[in-house]
Amino acid sequence: CAVCGAVEHNDAHTFTTGSALAHDWQWIEDTASTCGAAGVKHEECSVCHAKRNENTTVDPTGNHSYTAATVKADALKQAATCAAPAEYYYSCAVCGAVEYNDAHTFISGSAAAHDWQWIEDSAPTCGAAGVKHEECSVCHEKRNEDTAVAPTGNHRWNEGVVTRSPSCTAEGEKLLTCTVCGETRIEKIARTKHKDGNGDGVCDNCGAAMTNENVCKYCGEVHTGFFGKIVQFFHNIILFFNRLFRK
Repeated sequence: CAVCGAVEHNDAHTFTTGSALAHDWQWIEDTASTCGAAGVKHEECSVCHAKRNENTTVDPTGNHSYTAATVKADALKQAATCAAPAEYYYSCAVCGAVEYNDAHTFISGSAAAHDWQWIEDSAPTCGAAGVKHEECSVCHEKRNEDTAVAPTGNHRWNEGVVTRSPSCTAEGEKLLTCTVCGETRIEKIARTKHKDGNGDGVCDNCGAAMTNENVCKYCGEVHTGFFGKIVQFFHNIILFFNRLFRK
């Protein structure tokens, strides 16, 4: 009122004076930053809620929380062996980053199986047993020590020494010796053939008659004596059946 100063309080009857006040800008966090990921923020007036600087990046905090005992490939420090279980580094509970701190690790699982390999302590020979044991190729633990290995039985025979020379009436003998263990064995030497050097029909060595009727038709030898005749008889039977079946 121009006379007494009373206020009309009529929203339709007002006037303005001076200028607007400054905005009261406040930073508002749209997405919080973490130890491994950036956040987003903008400015907003606390009075009129006008906005500016939208999508402003907030740097990652870098404050990892290495408390997660997470079993994963990139956190493996030492694979499991027969001596110890696998060992892992701790990871960040927020972003999963691995700490890689040798003083801050955890154990997971159990030890792996031993890789047993047979180790020969002494080799067997043809006449003597050997000895072997099992040993883990990783931790070198041993088991089944002093296990016997059977002799090979594969003798190495020398050329031998003739102990009885063969003749046209008897086999000879040769003594062979193993060059490894010294074991010996007797080897037979085949009889020699009858020899009629002067053509008189009599063997030069044993005096056996070498007429056609005395020469075995099966083997070409002269069989002398009673047992010789028996051998020649059976040889003739064999010869007969051989000729029969050839037909």
